[in-house]
Amino acid sequence: MTGPDDLPSDPEVRAMAQHVDHEMERLLRIGELQRRWGWLFHWSPFHIIGRALRVAYAGHGRALLEFFHDGRLDTNGQRKRRARRQDGDIDVQLYDYTRRPLGAHAWTPDHLDRLADADKLLAHVSTGRLAPARAHLPEWGDVEDRDRFRQIIERVLAEVPDPARLFPATHRAFAETR
Repeated sequence: MTGPDDLPSDPEVRAMAQHVDHEMERLLRIGELQRRWGWLFHWSPFHIIGRALRVAYAGHGRALLEFFHDGRLDTNGQRKRRARRQDGDIDVQLYDYTRRPLGAHAWTPDHLDRLADADKLLAHVSTGRLAPARAHLPEWGDVEDRDRFRQIIERVLAEVPDPARLFPATHRAFAETR
């Protein structure tokens, strides 16, 4: 990583709380839908809904992983420097809400694998999807996935000051789902 990160302003961080809240709350709610109704989504014509929920879960999961781990790693395994893009856009990360030292939420092999899985599912239609190692990937939104992301959300709610005010929908969804 070269140089310190660019940081969003305090008003940007406050305004982005509703979007962070949305990502976490949607992940919990979609996981709950899959838990309760997953059996139905294997039957035609409902399988289309199941596939859409799978993609949505992966998308929200990817966003939450990047948020929780304060960004992605580069090809050398170092955290990428956060910088404003030309249009002024900048990613908001957990650091912006906790001010815990960068690296406090180090990437684990499991989380890196899930990030790569989400990238393959959501990004390019490439032959990388055919790799033998990808043939038996865990299903998005399965029990293991829901546990993985609940633990992340639980840590976010524990570390961010006044999470019920900042992330009210997540706070409710955490109590109402399992």
